[in-house]
Amino acid sequence: MMLFKHQQRKSVRLEKKTNRLQLNRFKNILLVVGILFIAANLRFSLTSVGPLIGMIRADIVISNGIAGLLTTFPLLSFAIFSIFAPKIVLRYDINYILMVSLIALTVGILFRSIFHVVALLGGTFILGSAIAMGNVLLPSLIKQKFPNKLEVMTGMYTTFMNLFGALASGLSVPISQELGLGWRKILASTALLAFITIIIWIPQLFFRNSPSTQQVTQRVNLWRSPLAWYVTLFMGIQSLLYFVMLSWLPEIFINQGMNSSKAGFMLAVVAVSLIA
Repeated sequence: MMLFKHQQRKSVRLEKKTNRLQLNRFKNILLVVGILFIAANLRFSLTSVGPLIGMIRADIVISNGIAGLLTTFPLLSFAIFSIFAPKIVLRYDINYILMVSLIALTVGILFRSIFHVVALLGGTFILGSAIAMGNVLLPSLIKQKFPNKLEVMTGMYTTFMNLFGALASGLSVPISQELGLGWRKILASTALLAFITIIIWIPQLFFRNSPSTQQVTQRVNLWRSPLAWYVTLFMGIQSLLYFVMLSWLPEIFINQGMNSSKAGFMLAVVAVSLIA
């Protein structure tokens, strides 16, 4: 009898352990899917603008300077909100911050699609701010949750980010022409990916992150770190070149006699090459 009870308790413990392992595996799968969908949103709503810039400029009659602000505003929001992102993480859970960023991204995309030029620029700034938070926090989350698979997760994250950016570049004009949609509906349709990502990310709101990474962040003064300034300068120049290319490369191709659809495809080819 005693042996039977001992075996029964052992069987129960083994079953509980198996259930915990299965639950943890399921949580990790949800987290990986959520991270990849967030990564897909970090370029998707921005790269669709370049091939459509001619249509936007003709429709609402804006100058090249105003059109250039569509490139400048995301960079400004990146610079501003990237500074505050670490401080925000010290006070709030990173999963909640990413959820708020996804909601802000959706709002910014829809607000950008309204007719008035102020709404176009304002929505661009809002979605750029949301993307800035994702740019800063997503690599930190990957480092925290997958320290032993950092290279694999970083590779998957950057691949999804650039791949979906390339898809938006290459498909925005052909879809607009085939379905007879204007630039507003095409830009607004990018909110669908953000909305799907919000749904996928909801389970993460019930999983708390350990404050270990926050404690490390508190001890580092990045303002006095020469290395931090070198990295900032390098990444800033890199982002400037990338987003200038993103907005004006299709226009350059069009001025050389290429149609909008092929110009968008060429931008997509350039974006895909960045994956390597």
